[in-house]
Amino acid sequence: ADVQTLVFRIDGNELRQLADRCVHKYCPHFYPQNVRQSTDTYKRWKWRNFLISFIHSNITGFGSLFCCIYQPSLLVEVIDSYLEAAYILTSISHGYFIYDLIEMLTHMTYKGSKELVVHHILIISCFSLTVTQHKYCGYSSIALLIELSNIFLHFRQLLLISNTPKTAKLYRINCYTNFGMFIVVRGVCLIWLWATLLWVLPRVPFVAKTIAFVSLIGICTMTYVLFIRVYKSDFGNTGQQTDVSITEQLVGAQTPPTTPEQTNGFTATAKDNAIHSKHS
Repeated sequence: ADVQTLVFRIDGNELRQLADRCVHKYCPHFYPQNVRQSTDTYKRWKWRNFLISFIHSNITGFGSLFCCIYQPSLLVEVIDSYLEAAYILTSISHGYFIYDLIEMLTHMTYKGSKELVVHHILIISCFSLTVTQHKYCGYSSIALLIELSNIFLHFRQLLLISNTPKTAKLYRINCYTNFGMFIVVRGVCLIWLWATLLWVLPRVPFVAKTIAFVSLIGICTMTYVLFIRVYKSDFGNTGQQTDVSITEQLVGAQTPPTTPEQTNGFTATAKDNAIHSKHS
């Protein structure tokens, strides 16, 4: 059984690095035209980073949904209920957040955010309990269901980076879907995470209990702030100016001053950097 686990276990860090290399070196056509023609390496890195995050959200979001449908006990018996597929998905996501944290620290000059660094550390701490102890698979699966909402949040960023107008039909469809998924999926999952945590509280060790409480408080706070800013950006009347303020306040990004390049498809430096959507 140990050998089988070793053979079939997927390391999320290596998976993300492989996807990163494929997109960067072997699949240049994945970049939109304005990014391909740009000499701004930050734009190319940002597109690649969000594309891989988008892929991660699809894999773990739909994967966790399948696991919960296949074994509904994951939603109730969050401590001892175990499914190999759920464990693998948690391992993938664990490696993803480690790698993304490294990338975030590496590019801190451009999109440095203490909030996001803390967020990633909290997520890594929670998933580490499942990866190392083979427990809490149900709790991790519920948390990964939130990635279903992040699919549309990441896709929103890809549209903004590719200079898709906010009046475009594709953007508006994603906008309303993102808003609905944010409320239904993210809201319900966070409520259920709180409910299950309080239900099993006497059976949870002190360290795990502390990590869970601190993580949930932090994630709920970030979710509320993110929701308000997404709403103001896509449904408010502040227009493109709101996008810039969202970046500066939520992400703490410090995009290097550059001159708008009409020849490579960019008309602004911060316009398409509206919201960093790593919150999960």
